[in-house]
Amino acid sequence: MTGWRAYLTVVGIFLAGAVAGAAAMHLYRVRIERSIATSPEPVAQAAVMLLDRELSLSNTQEERIRQELVDARRRFIAAHPSLLVDMKAVFEDAQERIGQTLTPEQKPIFDRIVAERRALFDRAIAESNSETISGPRP
Repeated sequence: MTGWRAYLTVVGIFLAGAVAGAAAMHLYRVRIERSIATSPEPVAQAAVMLLDRELSLSNTQEERIRQELVDARRRFIAAHPSLLVDMKAVFEDAQERIGQTLTPEQKPIFDRIVAERRALFDRAIAESNSETISGPRP
């Protein structure tokens, strides 16, 4: 009987670790997506890394290019404030069509994922509107 207890304990620990790992990965992914949606920094940094790989940029060049990309995104959002709203409408239409192809078991999971992404996107729209009104963030 003690062999079975040990076996069940090991399996229980393994399953608890898998659940904890999956939860941590989900939270980390949401944090990264939130960062990308609400700030120009991560996108600019990724672009600089790609350029650096091909061009072997100096530190000064990297910083100037990164800042120019951040400023360009802020100028673009200020010049086209309705773009994010238009993008939201397109994605909502696509999400509706995707939802129609899912099984009843998949639909609640998909709806939860969409709700999380929608919250991030709504925050990005609100922040871009506040930047348009008050100017870019420092």
